[in-house]
Amino acid sequence: MLNRDNLLHIINDLINPDFGNKQVIMGNGYDAIIDILQNVRTVEYPAFILECRDSGYFHVVEGAVDFHSQSIWIMGVLERDEDEAALYEAMFQLAKKVISRLLKHRNDDCLSGWQPNRISYMKRYGGPNSRGWELILNFNEDISLIDG
Repeated sequence: MLNRDNLLHIINDLINPDFGNKQVIMGNGYDAIIDILQNVRTVEYPAFILECRDSGYFHVVEGAVDFHSQSIWIMGVLERDEDEAALYEAMFQLAKKVISRLLKHRNDDCLSGWQPNRISYMKRYGGPNSRGWELILNFNEDISLIDG
């Protein structure tokens, strides 16, 4: 599963090294991410917000597998008189670059179990001036559900 440091390493060429701590941020759930985006002083755009594991399911067939997801929000700031559609398009292009970097690192331990064959995405409105996309990464992990 990804953490902030892993993501920072993977997308290091997409961020400004002077603002890494304000560009690559961890968020614990949707509401926490919205709070982060609404506090302009703590965010440097474009922002990459990695959401902690937020959902999943256990699949038990011959063995047990934990299927879970993790999101990365790629967000830009809407400047005065800027075209919202253009910002969404720019952030979508940046999201595709993030996927490209993730694919290059798919054999890293932090991406163990990642299922890159299907990556969902959706538009995100992150507050008064923040717009972008959420990428949803799916992971599966072999686990044991035997108690004892």
